[in-house]
Amino acid sequence: MEHARELEWLVALHEWWGYYNDEYCRGQLQPVSIALSRGTTKELGSWDGRRRLIEISAAHIQTDAWQDVMSTMRHEMAHQFAEEVLVAHGEPPHGPAFRKACRILRVEARATASGPDAVAAAADDAAARLTRVVSKLLALGSSPNENEAAAAMRKARALMLEHNVGIVQEDRTRSFQHRGIGEIRKRHPAWEYTLTRVLTDFFFVRGIWAEDYDAESAKGGTRLFLYGTKANLEMAEYVHAFLSSLLPQLWRAHKRENALRTERPRLQFYDGVLHGFLRKLREQDRPADPRATALVWRGDPRLDEYYRWLNPRIRMRGGGTRTVTDAFFAGQEAGRSVTIHRPLQSGDGSSGPVRRLGAGD
Repeated sequence: MEHARELEWLVALHEWWGYYNDEYCRGQLQPVSIALSRGTTKELGSWDGRRRLIEISAAHIQTDAWQDVMSTMRHEMAHQFAEEVLVAHGEPPHGPAFRKACRILRVEARATASGPDAVAAAADDAAARLTRVVSKLLALGSSPNENEAAAAMRKARALMLEHNVGIVQEDRTRSFQHRGIGEIRKRHPAWEYTLTRVLTDFFFVRGIWAEDYDAESAKGGTRLFLYGTKANLEMAEYVHAFLSSLLPQLWRAHKRENALRTERPRLQFYDGVLHGFLRKLREQDRPADPRATALVWRGDPRLDEYYRWLNPRIRMRGGGTRTVTDAFFAGQEAGRSVTIHRPLQSGDGSSGPVRRLGAGD
């Protein structure tokens, strides 16, 4: 069984090598052999130019996220590119040609990476302070007073909006990351795409549904990847987990109140909840006085540049058709009452696992 799974890993490694060669290297690399390395060595991967062989640690695949393994793959491909395409004879292994190859393959040249930039570190500290304040505001969202809870969420979003608009307008130093969230599946229900709209429209991140791989099950599929600053990714991931765990609770309440015996409308109800929540956020963003000058988020050009750099051949695709049912409309009504907040630590097991934002504050 273990041997069969490792064969599947090798097939996946070859497929992803081919994808990166086409996507980033314009097919300039010649095919190579790929093997799994053994033992407890700390070396995650290697490139052997004489044998034209890339080795990836089997332990690396077992213990780390697939996208981390793919960073290692692209690092070794950068060595191949520097040697075979840029013909970097006589250069040190992590010399100028290798660094150029790393830029082409969208991977950090780890052996030459410098320490954290002081200005960027200061920006991260400011973002961390904002996260702590937002976390405390979200704690008020669990108040039994609905008006107080809604006001706390509006205040949290207003602080994040002011922070992010200020960063863009002043073009402050900032760094970006990306991470996969949610499950890897062959097909995703409509509500997951609506949840993506919640995150990308209102929480200062970019998103894309892209191929990913689960090494444990040796199964591939698509997964949501978010792009943004560390603070915004933390918030978006928290909102994703919160809403994903809230949907089943709202459905159980709706099913009980309406004496439903079937699960058939559940996914339409989920989608309706998120559409209702989207409408609520849009209404909250409209100024009460039309003559008032409100802060408006128009995106971050530097984030767009980072996003396009990692996804150079992205294609826009229109959404599919949606079946609108009574369950969808019921979900919409429920969604208009949703307030993002930190989960109560009741210990009753009634809510799903939601990672706390700003835990330890």
